[in-house]
Amino acid sequence: MTGRVVNWSHSDTVLRVDVRVGVAYGSDVQRALALLREVALRNERVLREPRPEAWFVGFGESSLDLELCAFSPDVSSAGPIRHALHLAIDDAFREAGIEIAFPQRDIHLRSLPTPTPSGG
Repeated sequence: MTGRVVNWSHSDTVLRVDVRVGVAYGSDVQRALALLREVALRNERVLREPRPEAWFVGFGESSLDLELCAFSPDVSSAGPIRHALHLAIDDAFREAGIEIAFPQRDIHLRSLPTPTPSGG
């Protein structure tokens, strides 16, 4: 590079706060996304501009993966915002009957033949 580089975001204190949450397969994804946006907008520390967004980001192994992107006015507010959002999302999803997914595994058991005593 031979030109001057300017970091325009260096003086900007706004920080993006991402919260990922997986909901159980069969959940109402549209409702879950709406709840994520509502939860962010109810938090007085979350900036209104840029507006919080919620996205369906993928099909996980045990969940439908969602992500909430909200914005903090400064670095020191990001941790408290994330904490408050986690609590509020848990409450909102419980109230709406939306299950937060957890890893699920199928275990197959098989019986082995019972050993016979060796006679001597």
